[in-house]
Amino acid sequence: MPQAPSLAPSLLVAALTMLAPAQAQEVSSLYTPLDLKKCKDVTPADAKEYGTIWRCEGYEGLSVRVAEGDLRILVSYGQNTTSRTVALLKPAST
Repeated sequence: MPQAPSLAPSLLVAALTMLAPAQAQEVSSLYTPLDLKKCKDVTPADAKEYGTIWRCEGYEGLSVRVAEGDLRILVSYGQNTTSRTVALLKPAST
């Protein structure tokens, strides 16, 4: 009768993998100056009484969308900022 394969080699490899030191990766940050005077006001006409939405150009042309309403400022960046903007500037529920 054939013997079942041993799990010992697999367990040894798994154990050694977990004991290996983690490789450190360089952490870096990039910043975009944000001057709303240089941004385009894209607030829909029916939302102007609730706040303002600006479209700005960020680092290397990255789209930045800034929404202000009810004394809050929210920033979205990247592709499809229109659909990902957190603040849609709708009136608060009463």
